Amino acid sequence: MSHRLSSLLLILGATLGLAGAVAPWIPHRAAGLNVGGFYLFESTKFFPAIRSGAVSLCREAFLLPLLTSAVLVALVPIPPVRPPRPACWLCPALAAAIALLALPPYPAVLTAHRDPEYRGQLLLATAAFVLALFSPLARRLPTRVLDALAVALALGGLVPGLVALAHVRPLFAGLYNAPVGVGWGAAVYTLGCTAVLAASLPPKKGH
Repeated sequence: MSHRLSSLLLILGATLGLAGAVAPWIPHRAAGLNVGGFYLFESTKFFPAIRSGAVSLCREAFLLPLLTSAVLVALVPIPPVRPPRPACWLCPALAAAIALLALPPYPAVLTAHRDPEYRGQLLLATAAFVLALFSPLARRLPTRVLDALAVALALGGLVPGLVALAHVRPLFAGLYNAPVGVGWGAAVYTLGCTAVLAASLPPKKGH
């Protein structure tokens, strides 16, 4: 795969990842009952089965798709093909802004470090923010390391997110009193991760 195609796939994958992470993962004919992937972190805590521990769920898994996609956006200007100069600062800035928006809401953010309900969200959003800020330094890393990082980010958001989705679908089916499918947001996010994985394939010799 050529460097240019790899760069385009990374851009496509990161963009689809961001869109898919906030689009509906739990679908419903009534628009107000659709639940986006990122917002499942908050909405699932109200299920009695989850609050009691009857259903084991790491709710932070629903935060990972958005945050890992944000870090991938920060890495977009890194590939060998020289990007436009504005992208070199705009992409990390956008990723950092997304990470800040993913912090716990006010005033919970003030005590999140000692609140089990929000501590994980605080740590993940802070980690994504720091990675976004320091992403320009990734230019010094070998291409293989960057490819491995992209793969880790894609799989690190995709696998936990889909596993968590499988755990909560039956709960929403009971709440809606109807079978619950998989929302188009999850499909778009999966497609984005697939594009990132394809972008990490070794380039053809001579390119």
